[in-house]
Amino acid sequence: MSVRFVTVAVTVLLFLLSCGGDPESALSTVFLSVTADQTEVLADTALWKDTNNDNTCDTYSVTPTSITLTAKVTKSFSLPEGVQPSPVRIYQADIIYRPQNTQTPAIPNKYKSLTVYIEPGDSQDIPLELVSKSQKEYFISTFNLLRTNPDLPTFEYYVIIRLHGEEIYTGSRTALEVRLNLQVSDFVSGEETCNINI
Repeated sequence: MSVRFVTVAVTVLLFLLSCGGDPESALSTVFLSVTADQTEVLADTALWKDTNNDNTCDTYSVTPTSITLTAKVTKSFSLPEGVQPSPVRIYQADIIYRPQNTQTPAIPNKYKSLTVYIEPGDSQDIPLELVSKSQKEYFISTFNLLRTNPDLPTFEYYVIIRLHGEEIYTGSRTALEVRLNLQVSDFVSGEETCNINI
């Protein structure tokens, strides 16, 4: 299977190749490209609120952090006469987390099934949950990742997101990747107007 690496900020066109096949194969009828809307992601573990209007944060809520990938399908430049460019089905996203330092704990990778169809000449946004509510609750309960912690750490990950695509007409498959940096901590959000007592 052909696997290519792409920088998130740059769209790279990749042939859809049949598994183990020739990259010059006539089965490759389209190009597939992918970009991400962010290269640096801050995952805030808690959104603090003041419930009694005394300017002191009393409680917090936990919500997921998501990103959006954009996948685009483009007709191959050199299709033989009579060969129709194929729509593409994006059928899986792998999210792989790699700690950037020894302080950052390892967390499980995620594998998400998708059903996204893209016609040649079109693009499709694919929202993905990068850090779930349950992951953030794990960070809070296990590592006290809240601003009430005077020794609040920031966990840093390299994240690889791998999209798997398949040509509908030919069955040719490919996987391509975007990479980003992820930081997880209790950051100060613009929505937070209260103070936290430590």
